[in-house]
Amino acid sequence: MPEEKMAGKTKRAALILTENQKAMLNELCRSRTAPMREVERAKVLIGYADGITITELNRQLGVSRPMIYKCIDKALAAGAPMRLKDRYPRPHEPEISDEARA
Repeated sequence: MPEEKMAGKTKRAALILTENQKAMLNELCRSRTAPMREVERAKVLIGYADGITITELNRQLGVSRPMIYKCIDKALAAGAPMRLKDRYPRPHEPEISDEARA
């Protein structure tokens, strides 16, 4: 009987979500008006917190492994709610003066 290969266990820390965070992510997953990338990220975070492997998340959601790794790593570093939206690369939003708008 041949040995079956098993997927390796991730070395990343477990993602612990509070009930409020989980409720907010579940609500976002069901949203039809939120940006698709935020919905995908919410699904990744919920799945990872529930113990689904990265390979299985990749199969279920149809998103790339690098996206999954990036999402999980950022959530572990900065907290789950912080990593749903894209951060603006500047420290603050650009200000457009009234003269420039005219």
